[in-house]
Amino acid sequence: MSEHPDTEATTDAENLTRPLDLDTVRARLDAIFRNLRDFDPAPARGRLAQAGIGWLKGMADQGALYFAAVDAGIPGAAAPNVRLFLELSMMIQWLHEDGEAALDSLIRKAQNEASKAQEFFGPLWTKETLEDIDFLLSIETGHDRSGDRRAAVKHMAEVLGTKASYLGWWEQTRYSHGTMDLAIAYAPAAASGVLAKGSPPGIEFAVPIQLALLLSVGFVARILRAEGDQSVGTRLLDAYFGGINDGLRERGFQTESGE
Repeated sequence: MSEHPDTEATTDAENLTRPLDLDTVRARLDAIFRNLRDFDPAPARGRLAQAGIGWLKGMADQGALYFAAVDAGIPGAAAPNVRLFLELSMMIQWLHEDGEAALDSLIRKAQNEASKAQEFFGPLWTKETLEDIDFLLSIETGHDRSGDRRAAVKHMAEVLGTKASYLGWWEQTRYSHGTMDLAIAYAPAAASGVLAKGSPPGIEFAVPIQLALLLSVGFVARILRAEGDQSVGTRLLDAYFGGINDGLRERGFQTESGE
């Protein structure tokens, strides 16, 4: 029997629900990110599994970049990373809910956007000068385009019941583009207090990232099982819970294996 309760061997379920300080949450997530990046989905070949695992690996990279920004003392700079992390988590849930229909819709959208891009950018390569660059930029990054994206993600969140993820996505979107929100947050605070705050955004996302990652891993594991790749789904869950145990050991906890 250990003299300290925190060093008692614990089960995976207990490790998942144990009240932890943020440093321990961070250690667990770092280990999970490593495991997901290294995860080999072979022999899974299903279309849904490929998309789900691809997004899951993308989530691992975006989460790691968020913590890199935190370590550098500039968490606000990771707004695009947190935004994409949350968006990918909603995409995985959509894939789990609608399956092939969701994937076919995304493929058609990608084909349509590729066609539009070719039509839009094609003439640029033949012009020696761009007489109205401001106009061209407004077309590509204007309100209508970003508004369409917000509307699409909002609708997806409402249908899937992931409104908290949408609110986080929307908040981080404000700091992922050249917006007045970004200018106000970063500009030095003025004595008159006209606009600037002088305090870049820096929200603690470790716990929401942990929860979104758990749900996403579970959804992808179920997709794998539905496509006949149950053993791969089991290995994916092992990668997640193995990361939890690795992170706990790094923080001095003893896991069920006794290592």
